[in-house]
Amino acid sequence: PNVVVLAHQGGGGAPGDLCAWIPYARALRAAGYRVLVFDHRAHGSSAEPRAPSRYLRVDFDVIGAVRLVRARGATRVVLGGASLGGAAVVGGAASLRVPVQGVFTIGAVHTYGTLDALTAARRLTAPSLFVAAEEDGEGRFVVEARELYEATPAADKRLAIFPGAAHGAPQLRERPVRELVDGWIRARFSD
Repeated sequence: PNVVVLAHQGGGGAPGDLCAWIPYARALRAAGYRVLVFDHRAHGSSAEPRAPSRYLRVDFDVIGAVRLVRARGATRVVLGGASLGGAAVVGGAASLRVPVQGVFTIGAVHTYGTLDALTAARRLTAPSLFVAAEEDGEGRFVVEARELYEATPAADKRLAIFPGAAHGAPQLRERPVRELVDGWIRARFSD
């Protein structure tokens, strides 16, 4: 019943498709979770949307992923997103009628095309974890993580800044980052 949905980044040191998450998805699976990784619209094997206004609405992909795993029996869901996937999970989680158990981002952007994750964060009440590397994007992603953290009204939220310059999912190669995220996910499913 416990599922982790992972929304990929657009590049920046990792593939711009679901492959960015495969090593971590395998580790989560080995830990006993069901995991869904997917290609966002117009990335990897996913088609481009017919309506140009929906081209960059990656938050809709997250909403669809949550609906799918719930239809297949998931009772508790955690969302994770890297870079553009971070914007997607914040935007998607803020729009869901039935909340998820948690949302984490790694190197998230707060704007992606027409998706304004910073505004969406103001409606995010799920437990939230925002992770960034100090030198990623010359500090840009630390600023954006801090802004998402501050905008989120969730009572259970955390901001974690780590040394380094890795962007998105590759930050999980660093032991302290991996231990934090692993423990945070475990706590969401034990509540």
